[in-house]
Amino acid sequence: MDSSHKEIKTGNKTSMKIKSRLVLISAVIILAVIFASATWLLSLTGCCNDRIKIEEKVQEVLKKGPSEVEDAVVCKSIDSNYAPIDPTDIFPSGTNEINISIKFKNFTNKDSLKVVWKYVETGEDISTQEFSPRESVSGYHSFNIRYTEGFPPGRYNVKLYFNSNLYISSDFTVQ
Repeated sequence: MDSSHKEIKTGNKTSMKIKSRLVLISAVIILAVIFASATWLLSLTGCCNDRIKIEEKVQEVLKKGPSEVEDAVVCKSIDSNYAPIDPTDIFPSGTNEINISIKFKNFTNKDSLKVVWKYVETGEDISTQEFSPRESVSGYHSFNIRYTEGFPPGRYNVKLYFNSNLYISSDFTVQ
């Protein structure tokens, strides 16, 4: 063979090697693009699921409504669910327990109630009590003060705070 013919064969081998490498590189790039696209699509699916979960949670909250205190009354006693029995603002002499029953709905662990009991005759706070639920709940909660010897006669006051805001200030009397 002449030398020009050898160069053509060598050139063909080199050209084939380059073509093979280009095909291999193209295949790797195509696989990388397919992998990246699949990963991206899977992440979109995850985002959609999170978005759907968030939308469901928002709808659940909207159905329930905001947390709120519906009622609060000073009373002589409470039942097993902490609902008031015999609401009053006048207690007889010898009374040794006074309650405040609070009806609330949609409370979460971020909500709080606080009561401050005061003996108005001296201006002194008798007791401060607080409550925050551990989980979301609706119903009643009660606070009470007890004095085994019976409360001294006079005027009293209880202030109820809902999430640090004064909800009600209620006066009552022990005769």
